[in-house]
Amino acid sequence: MNIKTVCLFYGVNRNLTTLFSSLLSLHPNCQVLNHSSKVILADKKNFLKIRTQENLQKFIDFAIKASKKNIKGVGGSITSSHAFTKSFSSSEISQRYQTRFGDTQVKGQINSLVWKDATHMTAYLEDNKISALQVAADYPEVRFILPIRNLVDCILSNITKHQGDWGANSHQETAEVIVRRTQEFLDMEKQCPHQFMHFFQDEIDEDFINRLAAFLDLNATPEWKRDFLDCYKLKPSDGATIELKNTYGDMIKKYLSNSPYIKKFEAFAEQIPTVASVGVVAFIAISKITQDFYYEQLLA
Repeated sequence: MNIKTVCLFYGVNRNLTTLFSSLLSLHPNCQVLNHSSKVILADKKNFLKIRTQENLQKFIDFAIKASKKNIKGVGGSITSSHAFTKSFSSSEISQRYQTRFGDTQVKGQINSLVWKDATHMTAYLEDNKISALQVAADYPEVRFILPIRNLVDCILSNITKHQGDWGANSHQETAEVIVRRTQEFLDMEKQCPHQFMHFFQDEIDEDFINRLAAFLDLNATPEWKRDFLDCYKLKPSDGATIELKNTYGDMIKKYLSNSPYIKKFEAFAEQIPTVASVGVVAFIAISKITQDFYYEQLLA
């Protein structure tokens, strides 16, 4: 099997990684593993910590095997992700995959392997003081990708669904982690542009798809480009409180004031409707109850 690139999504939850991974899975030569960090990172000799070609090959072999099916609470096939089953464009993505590949879970020829578990992978690198730049230097075939969703939406979505999952215990900490990781990735991309790639949610067109394909060493087939553009749909924002927008403004001043993209980052807050605090707080409370119930079921 001639795998040319191994793609790792960087960042946090709720940042379009599932949608983009699913769109990549529509390519005939791209294989996607969803989650599975509980297994991969539990290995003390995993490919991120002990960087040898042998360990990278073990990861590749595991990822292909694991992506054949899905295990609840662990991960596996991207076709069991919410982008295929619950998202704004899930029915269309699912139908396109079924049309192209039927019930086939593993492609016959894999040129690019994608691992989608940005939150846990990035947190693991941080916790173990492993530089993504060093991972890239040790593995020339590895590519890091950071989608940049509207950061206010990304922060709000993490607050309501994932706050506390990765060490952020307040709205301010959540906003800071998300903005800081964005800044760190952009800095790494400057140093190693052939192995790091970011893109904004409003940049998705045929030119972008061609660049993405080249980055992953994939052939940008007309059929795949059409599927990609047809299925790329974003749910409208639910809005954010003025307090959250102000917190976001403070964070971009702290981390991104010197970024060449500062105008885009500033515009994110303007693009999101402002809503009353009480509605958001109620939603957060409901989400927390749901989250607690979910964890109780896992531990039962």
